Amino acid sequence: MNRFPTIWLLALCIITVESPVRAAPPRAVELGETNQAFAVWFDTGSSVAWLAGADSPGSGREPRVWSVDASDVTTTYFPESLLPAGAGAVSAISDNGLFYCGESKSVTTDPHEGTLWRAGEWGSPEGTGVVPGGGNVSSSRGVANSGTTAGSSSGLYGFRKTIDGAIEQLPGLPGGTGFGVAEDVSSDGSVIVGSTQNTSFANVAVRWVEGGSEAEPLEDPLSLFADALAVSPDGSIIGGTVTTSTTTAPCLWIDGVLQVLVDSLGHELIGQVNEVTDDGFAVGTALFGADQKGFVYHRNWANAITLEDWLEDAGFADPPLLTEARDVCFDGASYHIAGAGLTFSYYIVTDAVEGTSHVISEYEVEGFRPRISVWPNPVRHEAVVSFTLDRPRHIQLFLSDARGRRVETLMDDWLTTGFHQTTFGKPESSGLFFIGWVSGTEHGGTRVTVLR
Repeated sequence: MNRFPTIWLLALCIITVESPVRAAPPRAVELGETNQAFAVWFDTGSSVAWLAGADSPGSGREPRVWSVDASDVTTTYFPESLLPAGAGAVSAISDNGLFYCGESKSVTTDPHEGTLWRAGEWGSPEGTGVVPGGGNVSSSRGVANSGTTAGSSSGLYGFRKTIDGAIEQLPGLPGGTGFGVAEDVSSDGSVIVGSTQNTSFANVAVRWVEGGSEAEPLEDPLSLFADALAVSPDGSIIGGTVTTSTTTAPCLWIDGVLQVLVDSLGHELIGQVNEVTDDGFAVGTALFGADQKGFVYHRNWANAITLEDWLEDAGFADPPLLTEARDVCFDGASYHIAGAGLTFSYYIVTDAVEGTSHVISEYEVEGFRPRISVWPNPVRHEAVVSFTLDRPRHIQLFLSDARGRRVETLMDDWLTTGFHQTTFGKPESSGLFFIGWVSGTEHGGTRVTVLR
């Protein structure tokens, strides 16, 4: 009889690389206490960065756009909602800087309708409408250089809308439910990424290629569940999240090959990729230990690192606390990032990657990987979370939403060896959630779908 707990052993060889070389220290510009920046674009001709998002001075959100010049002077612009003085948010900027999209309150929708703004014409919003047969809510998530938008219409209908055409429902998987969400679109509008449901109502990461008659799954739609959240401007790299055997991890699909992101110890992260550039530089949000952090990753690196660490290594003496990295654009020389902390949003710029950084050194880890079981899943009312400990441990078990924000702490205590259970009630909203755990430096989790 084996008296010792089962462990996973992971041995990785030393990787020797040159450190990245950067010409100038990075910058981080605060955008204001109640401002939320979701998108960024950089105008190389004027050396001005443009960011888009929302201001939340009270209970609602109002669309906002900001410009930041080379001297860090910030100017605020006020895009109108479809319903004047209504709520809304700007979520994406086209890669040529001509179009902005998001959602805003309108006369015919409740609470919002997908909205398009042309750069500089902030008083002339254009609505996308809604997919026929669904409800009266829509939201634009991505916009191409032509003004074509992609998003979601109530009833879980992913859509495409050309600037002068009617809203068009995107097809689902063969044999699937047809329900889905479009999250992003390539610069030329030919590739849209998102998720759609298989016959078991589980999300499958897909892409829609212009002219195609059905969604193309990025992985086996019956065995590996995932969400595609971002596509590079040229359409070649897709980012998002995938459920592995131990967690729900941020990931990239590069040339069609899945790449799951890990931390500096080789542990799969809990989180998601929010955006990726043509050269494979990705930003996102994930748990590093027990803390939610914005992170950066390059396709040539062995692991992701926090945005704060990346800034420190680049010469930023005291970077701000950054819990999210929401968007990135690459101008050929620098990365421009829309980031957020607990209170402020930031415009961040760093020089391009030359070589690789933060590789995993040789080590041997005794890794603890409890298999988390959630039943039922999907959840309609209440669910039971079960797991087994290899020895007495302090365990923190929590529920977080798709952006990594904690919704509820389920456990925070020392527990004995063996089997444990707890329950949690249905959150107020439906959608994708995560059951995460932390024990010392070990962490993991699993995905949970909450239905209405």
